Parts: sequence; structure tokens; C-alpha cells
Amino acid sequence: MVALTSKTSRFVEEYALDHNGTAAAVRAGYSPRSAPVTASRLLRNANVRGALAERQGELAEKLALDRQQVVGGLLKAAELAEEQRNPLAMVAALREIGKMLGYYEPERKTIAIEAVGDDVKANFSVMSNAQLTTLIAAGSAA
Repeated sequence: MVALTSKTSRFVEEYALDHNGTAAAVRAGYSPRSAPVTASRLLRNANVRGALAERQGELAEKLALDRQQVVGGLLKAAELAEEQRNPLAMVAALREIGKMLGYYEPERKTIAIEAVGDDVKANFSVMSNAQLTTLIAAGSAA
């Protein structure tokens, strides 16, 4: 792995604190005006991603926590919220468990479009996902 600049290393440290790219970029000394773009660019960089993975591993080791312990703690929090009749806290804990287990991964669909001519294909390319989904649903129902 290539060594990171001091500013980029600082970004990695700041991002590891709260996973807020824009705020981490500002705290690391990048311009607030370009912080969202800078954070996005840095988070796509393989060296930065590697440094983040290494840093997160260090933090997990230091805290002596693994995924199973985190899920266990969240389950306890959900149970406590249920006992206290706090549905918002219960849902929040269960949502976090769901995220950790990958239940909220985006669903990807591939659709083959057979059309004559480029005009038809061009019409589909400018439609939003919602418009395409509606069109597909209407075609499936027919």
C-alpha cells in the first residue's frame, strides 16, 4: 500500500470516528466548500479504503469487540426497549441489526429490452427508475 499524505491520514482517523465523510474532510483540513466532493473522492481511493479497514480493525481489536458481540448488544437493547414499551428504540436497534446482516442491500434487477431502432432505446435511457418500474409493473400485469 502507498503511504498516505498527512492530511489524508488525518481524514482516515477522523472518518473512523463517525463515518461522516464531509465532516471528516473538514476536520482533516480540507476546504468546507469542497468537503463533500473531497470525501467522496477519498473514499473511492483504494489506499484510503485499505487504511480505513486497517484502522477499523485496530479499533475493534482495541475494544475487544466482534460482530457477534455487537449484534448481541443490539438484541439486548431491543429487548430492553420492548420491556420499556419504547417502540422507536426497539425499531432502531433492530434496524441496525438488519443493516449489519445485509438485509437492506439494494435489490438489483436486469431487464433485457428488445426494441427496433435507437429512438425506442433512447426513450428508455432518459426515464427515471420510478418510471421504468411503473412501466415494468404495467407490462407484467398485462
